[in-house]
Amino acid sequence: MVRKFINEDESYGFLILDDGTETIRVKVWREDVELIEQFEEGDIVDVFGRVREFGEEIYIVPEIIVKVNDPNWEILRELEIINDKLESLKSKETPIPEVAILEALERLDNGEGVSIEDLARELGDPPKENLQKVLRILMSRGEIYESKPNYYRKVGV
Repeated sequence: MVRKFINEDESYGFLILDDGTETIRVKVWREDVELIEQFEEGDIVDVFGRVREFGEEIYIVPEIIVKVNDPNWEILRELEIINDKLESLKSKETPIPEVAILEALERLDNGEGVSIEDLARELGDPPKENLQKVLRILMSRGEIYESKPNYYRKVGV
């Protein structure tokens, strides 16, 4: 975490996270300000939350923020993503190529995101569970986000 800000009346605050490739703000309001009070610049944190967009900014609204004491946690995260992919390959589900989802999102998104139903239709109506699994993998890697419930957008589009 490279910066922390909390306004004087403690009704708003944010953290700026930097992973070496890009920065993103973690924004909190009112009673959620207490989620960020304990952190200091330079802390390594793990954030669980929802990616949101307002205007031109993409940011995270956190549900949980945890200070990471062991920097090897990043390796664990990568292993979890690889494990999800392996489980998908082992299952009898028909795999949906990630690139097909990313291309469909780019093609169909009019600025509001693409509903899971429209995405499924565009991809030939694969099993919903299979599509949701691949969407979760893409979200965990930060390639897409849920702009509102069951609507998805590609990051940076």
